This record gives sequence, structure tokens and C-alpha cells, in this order.
Amino acid sequence: MTEVLRRCDAPFRQAFHEAGHGIARIALGMDPVDLVLRAAYSETTDGELVEVVDGYAGTWRHEGPKFSQTELPPAVPPAPSKRALIDWRDLLPLAIYTAAGGAAERRVEDAAGLEPLTTWTAARDNAELADLARCVFNTSGRNEAAFLRLVSGAADRLMQDCIIWRAIRAVSDQLGGGLLRALPHDPAPGDQAEFYLRAADVLKLSEQAGLRPGAFAIEPHTQRRPVRLHTSRAAA
Repeated sequence: MTEVLRRCDAPFRQAFHEAGHGIARIALGMDPVDLVLRAAYSETTDGELVEVVDGYAGTWRHEGPKFSQTELPPAVPPAPSKRALIDWRDLLPLAIYTAAGGAAERRVEDAAGLEPLTTWTAARDNAELADLARCVFNTSGRNEAAFLRLVSGAADRLMQDCIIWRAIRAVSDQLGGGLLRALPHDPAPGDQAEFYLRAADVLKLSEQAGLRPGAFAIEPHTQRRPVRLHTSRAAA
């Protein structure tokens, strides 16, 4: 069997990352999406075979930052002087969902004593968040850094809820185990392996963990009250 250079914790980290996205989406009342883990093999200049693991949620397919046309306002004005008629809080669910993958990975790193990694997946999420923060600034004039701090804190708080974390662990187990079973026994440069967890299965696993869809919904912006997250206990 070919010797492969790999990070043994890469599927573990990435499974939690994608599970964080998927469960946060359900908790916030958004439609569930497919989750995917992918391993790709390439050869270094020294002739060593390297395994790289990444993943995506929904339609994020290794093509860099993109928003669904149904989720991001179709036109972002170039400056606050030409602001669109949109409330910045309408973008909070999408932003928290985007940040939730990194938040889940941070909790795993803290618990396991792992060093944080800068990965392509994290860079993609950060680019998505930066686009959303720019949209918030352009449409409301609100500070981008303050918006990102709000979103990051909300995502981190989601990860501390026992029901949310139970659901994330269930989904990550399915994702990580599925990818490991799909890996080739004797990989060669250019080989790839993927494991898909369908949206319906993500939803089923979350419900089995006790998570009710929309249990962490955000206050409607029309109430003009400070934005906060419901806890699953309070919503029960």
C-alpha cells in the first residue's frame, strides 16, 4: 500500500466543521442542506502522496465564495449613500450559519487540545462572512467588525448548547465514518473520495438528538428589539 502523508485528525475536524454548518442551519429555522466530505490526493515534488480533506454544505462546491441568489440580496449598493431598503438583521441567520462551521471546529480543538489550523475551508467561510459584513455596511452603515463579532459570538453560543452539540456529534459521526469507508485502499495522485449526507438524513439525526427545527430562531427585525438567540430550553 502506498504511504500517504495525511493529518490523522483532518477528517475528524472537517466532519465537525460541516456538521456545525448543517445543524446551525436547522436550529435557525433554515432549510436543511446536503453535507459532503471530500478527500483528494496529490503528489509533491518529492514524489510523496498527500491527502487533503475538505467539505461543503449545500451548494458550496470548492469554487470559492458564492451566495445563493435566494439568500443574498440581488444587488449590493456601492456605498452607504445608496443604501438598499433591507434590514441588516435579515442577514443574521445566513451569517451565523456561515460562522457555525468554524465555531464547531474551535470547540473540538479546545476539547482535544489541538492547534488551530488555517484551511481552505476556513478561508472560504471567512470570505463569505466578509462579503456579508460588507453588505451590512453598504445597506445600513453598521460597522463591519462589530457585525462579525456579533455573528461569531452567536455561533459560539450555539455550540455551547447541549442539544445542538449532541446533534452535531451525531452528524459528524456519520460524515467522518462515511468518508473513511469511502477512502481508496491504495490511492494514487488524482484520486478522490466523497461521502454525501443528504439533507433529509441531517434533519432526521438532528431530531433524534432532540433538536426542534427553528428552536434557535432569531427575533424578527420588525419587533425592533435587540437581536438574541432563543435557547432550545426556553423555546420548548
